[in-house]
Amino acid sequence: MADLTPQEVDDFFKMNVSTAKEWFEQEAPMYNAVRKYSDKKKLTPKGFRFSFWKTRPGGHTFPTLTQPDFNAAKPPTPGSFFIRATEYALPMVIHGRALEQVKSGSPDNLTSMSELMQLYYETATKRLEQMVEGDGTGALAYSNSAGSLGVGAQTLICHTAASTVDGYTKGAFRLEQNQYYQAWHPTTFALHGTYHVVTPGVAQCDVVVDSGTIEDEDIITDVGAVMKVPRGLAHLIGDHSRTLQTIPTATNPAWNSPMFDLQRTITPSDIHTGKATVKVRNNTPDAENGLICFAPYGQMAILEKQGYGLRRYTGSEATKGISNKYEDGDTIWVKGADAAEDRLYFFVNGVLVNAEEMPFGEYSQDNLPWRMLLGQNNTGSNRWQKAWGCIHNLGITNVRGAFGFKRCTVGVTQRSAGF
Repeated sequence: MADLTPQEVDDFFKMNVSTAKEWFEQEAPMYNAVRKYSDKKKLTPKGFRFSFWKTRPGGHTFPTLTQPDFNAAKPPTPGSFFIRATEYALPMVIHGRALEQVKSGSPDNLTSMSELMQLYYETATKRLEQMVEGDGTGALAYSNSAGSLGVGAQTLICHTAASTVDGYTKGAFRLEQNQYYQAWHPTTFALHGTYHVVTPGVAQCDVVVDSGTIEDEDIITDVGAVMKVPRGLAHLIGDHSRTLQTIPTATNPAWNSPMFDLQRTITPSDIHTGKATVKVRNNTPDAENGLICFAPYGQMAILEKQGYGLRRYTGSEATKGISNKYEDGDTIWVKGADAAEDRLYFFVNGVLVNAEEMPFGEYSQDNLPWRMLLGQNNTGSNRWQKAWGCIHNLGITNVRGAFGFKRCTVGVTQRSAGF
């Protein structure tokens, strides 16, 4: 049932319970960092247009006394790209009697109204956090089932290994109990099936396929979400053929960014090479200044451990453990558990664009705190609704100021750490 409704009227009253605790993690460091380190632009329904010079002017000439004529002038070619809006919403429906109980402020309530609103707010932010580093497909998991899973009870196995595709390391970690998801073809994005999770798990989960099928390699998303989510770092910073902000990179390779396919443990030497690449592409020694790196905790721990054996001791000095901080020039490190565990993304502060039509917040065009649902007869009901969301998308204005690493040997992951 979609409503937040007590089984009995007294269910929202629990004696000697001061607050409702969350049995899940709700942090969103990457989403907050993107908002902090991106250039904010106003988005309209037409999108945000950014103009640039696609080619230089031509006609270079080295005249002589006998050939004094200049070559034909070649004007520069202008170009532009568009950042289109994506919209996200998290609705809430609550029975009127449950709403009155929560609003009553009784000390015996299971939760307060502020706590309940914060839970929805944080849950919405968490989903946006999971999309920050994504490739824009909306993938929460990738099916690794050997065959086709048909209607009925099934066990869904998901990919966990490092891959050239962002998000493979997550397994089934993001698939939550009693929530509905859809399976899509990985290249045509044709819908294969709809299912809900019965028993969650980190690498696999028990599901009920309600309609259609789940095929091997299918993309798993929220219902109807495929290719409708904001474009994340895996889309904006990459060397694969794609349509980047209406520009096909297959015929415009200058809009690609270097992605080092390591297939091994990352080292400080690799990061130094990445920074050198940025300096070469921009032909300035300052190009590496002000870099921001989005990295999972596991990759940061791998970098931190590599300096452990270099410490020197004198006299009776106590042996020290591994440092919990890794530094590399003035690079700012943004650590997030929701990042793909086999990847790191670097970009210069200011090259990311956060184009917003509606900042994250409550849908409230009528300024009403709650809206009555009309019900089956369109005469009203004791069911009430509100929703949170945003209309925005991410973009990049200078791909020369970005690079990344993929298929790094993974360290600690959300799967190994557990729920």
